Amino acid sequence: MVNDHILRTYDEELTNLQILTTKMGNECCDMIRQAVASVIDNDRAIAKQVISRDKMVNALNAEIAIQSQNVIALRSPMANDLRLILTTYQNSLNLERTGDLAKNIAKIVAKNDLLFDHKVRGHLEKLSEAVLQNLTDVITAFNEMDTKKASAIYDADELVDDLHNSFSSTLMTNLKAEEASVETMMHLLFVSRHLERIGDHAKNIAEATIYAATGKMNQFDELEDRYFEELTVS
Repeated sequence: MVNDHILRTYDEELTNLQILTTKMGNECCDMIRQAVASVIDNDRAIAKQVISRDKMVNALNAEIAIQSQNVIALRSPMANDLRLILTTYQNSLNLERTGDLAKNIAKIVAKNDLLFDHKVRGHLEKLSEAVLQNLTDVITAFNEMDTKKASAIYDADELVDDLHNSFSSTLMTNLKAEEASVETMMHLLFVSRHLERIGDHAKNIAEATIYAATGKMNQFDELEDRYFEELTVS
């Protein structure tokens, strides 16, 4: 009975870590969504809400760190469980960074008036939608320990990079043609870069998820090395 109780409590602790990570991921997705909306609508009130919400993300990150350390210290987990706990903590750090990047986007809006045309808005919406889709998908992949879904993030991130490059090119074209506010275009270049970095953190979470599920490390690095070798050979 005592052993059953210990095992049940241990399982509850692991489940709670997963619940906290999911809550943190959802909070970050909402922050990103709000931050982009504040840019599109030039809405400082929404931007300030995003900035204040970052405290919740930081608190969740701290709670995951504490609980992860406690489980390792008290339960001495082995193999799969240890990988899962370490990955949970690593993923929380990546999510915390996405929250910071959403806050950085909101700070741009809070301090500046951003006015731009529908073409620029269209590029921004496509980029933010792709980034949010990747982050949502990778949270699901981690919850389900689904390596197929996690692996799909590698290719999906290429779309994010392409959209970031396309958006940046449009902004630079506007700058050279003096068709829009130089200050606004420069701020939007930072917004695009922040969104692209969020995509990178989603990719990090995907790679960590593959490690948690299989024990294989640096799977995306191997894919990138292979791709580079193919380019140099051709």
